[in-house]
Amino acid sequence: MTGSTLELDGACGNHCVVSYPVTLPDRTAVTGKRGAGEFEAGKIGSLDLTMPAGRIAVQDSAGPVKAATTVGEVDLALSAAAGATVRTDVGAGALTVPGADYAVSAKTSVGERSGTLPDRPTGAHRIEIRSCAGQIRLDSR
Repeated sequence: MTGSTLELDGACGNHCVVSYPVTLPDRTAVTGKRGAGEFEAGKIGSLDLTMPAGRIAVQDSAGPVKAATTVGEVDLALSAAAGATVRTDVGAGALTVPGADYAVSAKTSVGERSGTLPDRPTGAHRIEIRSCAGQIRLDSR
C-alpha cells in the first residue's frame, strides 16, 4: 500500500488463478484497471473500473459509477441518485437506480433494451449505457 493506493499484482504464470478478497471501509471510492476475471463489491462510494474481460457486479454504490468491459457482463445498483456510464462490447449491461430523475441514453446494436426506466433527454443525473452485442436493462426502484 502506498498512501491511499492499494495495488494488487495478479501475475502468476500460465494456468493459475489468483483471487484477492479485499475488505474496505464502507463507501470507499474504487478506481482501477483489471485484467480478466470478476469484480464484485457492495457498499462502495464511486466506481471507475475498466476490464478487458470479465464480470463487474456492484450491489450498492453511492456513485457516480463508470464501468467498462470489452467482453463481459456489467451489473450495477446505485443506492443514491448519481450519474452512471456503463459500456460493454459483448455482454449484458444492467443498472438499477433510486428515483427517476435521470437523463437516459441506452443503446445496443444486437440485443433488447428493457426495464422500468425510460429513455429521457433531460434529468438531474446522466445515465449512458451501451452494448454492441448484449441486452440492456435499466430499472428504477
